[in-house]
Amino acid sequence: MVNFVHKMKIGLVLPPSDDILYLDVFGVNLPPTGLAYLAGFLKESGYEVFILDMSSQKMGWSEFDKILSIEKPDIVGIYCALTRIKQAMNAAEIAKQNQAFTVLGGPEPSINDKIFFTNPFVDAVVRGEGEFTFLDLAKHIEGKAGLGTIRGLTYRDKNRVVVNSKRPLIQKLDSLPFPPWHLFPTHKYRLFNKLSLLSIASSRGCVYNCDFCAVPHMYQYIWRGRSPENVVDEIEYLMEKYTPSIVFFSDDSFMVDFERVEEICNEILKRKLEFFWFCLARIDLSINLMNKMKKAGCVALLFNIESHMMNNKDVVEHAFKNAKRAKIFGIANFVFGFPRETYDACLEKIRFITNVNADHAMFFRNVSGGYLNLSTLTAIEKMAYRRFYLRKNYILNHIKQAYHNFKPEINHRGLALHYIKWFFETILYINQLH
Repeated sequence: MVNFVHKMKIGLVLPPSDDILYLDVFGVNLPPTGLAYLAGFLKESGYEVFILDMSSQKMGWSEFDKILSIEKPDIVGIYCALTRIKQAMNAAEIAKQNQAFTVLGGPEPSINDKIFFTNPFVDAVVRGEGEFTFLDLAKHIEGKAGLGTIRGLTYRDKNRVVVNSKRPLIQKLDSLPFPPWHLFPTHKYRLFNKLSLLSIASSRGCVYNCDFCAVPHMYQYIWRGRSPENVVDEIEYLMEKYTPSIVFFSDDSFMVDFERVEEICNEILKRKLEFFWFCLARIDLSINLMNKMKKAGCVALLFNIESHMMNNKDVVEHAFKNAKRAKIFGIANFVFGFPRETYDACLEKIRFITNVNADHAMFFRNVSGGYLNLSTLTAIEKMAYRRFYLRKNYILNHIKQAYHNFKPEINHRGLALHYIKWFFETILYINQLH
């Protein structure tokens, strides 16, 4: 007689998000990179995994409930960030009603783990890096480990919350398997509402300590980079298996090590890979490295502009001028609503960013608490987009710059045509923001 052993099933969930304006402005739908690496690790460890990207699939709660009732997962892991807290709680309740063990992970639970246990439907929180903690949790559900021995886990034990010791970071990121993107709704991940988009994380962590950001705490204020060879191996895997039009390096700190960035570019060029990509950048990035990145396929750099940089306008402006010289789009990222930031300070930020010659700008609301409420921050955000994109001569000058950037590969995968179409649609959309 054959003994059939139940193979544990794990559901990984990206809940819907609060409205985020930059996603509409740029026609972008980003893939959940962290969940993708976790899914690959759990699959390689022998577990059955399915993905519910509620955000990208515009999935409602009744459909979510129906899928869980059909799939009958043993564990449901739910990603939780600042703009998804309420939605993550809803997902946990429905998962619990379907008899699953519920786990939260991501930035917010990693920082404020205990507060989530005020919700009776949350069984555990994975703090920080998730792969090995989640694996040990799955082994516990199988009866092979006790919750109290799992490092990096906070869990409910009857009427008390137990916080286990911190888990050491993964030292060899090259050892992690590549994401199984076929489990995800890849047809939904887009840039400019048209171009297929996938992402890669070539590093983890951050060495900086911005008070509004959870990443340094989540990764213990340590940065680790994968080897250039391993990074480009994954790029080859992406291009051969999934053929995205463009790739996003989703690293929070891609440019901690300039030498490693150059080595990644050299490896791309050595293997003669032709693809477009973009990443976060530092304003002290040299023109020489920008030129190398352009040769390797980089089309855009996202510069995080922080308040203290406004005292060094020449340095910021120089970074955007260098990007133009390298034929790379320079995008300024600005956050409104820091603790103690006033309305007038936000207006000064808008004046600053309209005068440093950036090609594009993304504006974000810090909703974690400050002097300004959400409705005021939303109004400031919309005002910022109007003042940046509708200013005198911007549209004509930008079309000239876009032609300059795209001229060498004007017909390659239709990127230029999609870009120009998106640009004019976006100008019309911004003109209607009030």
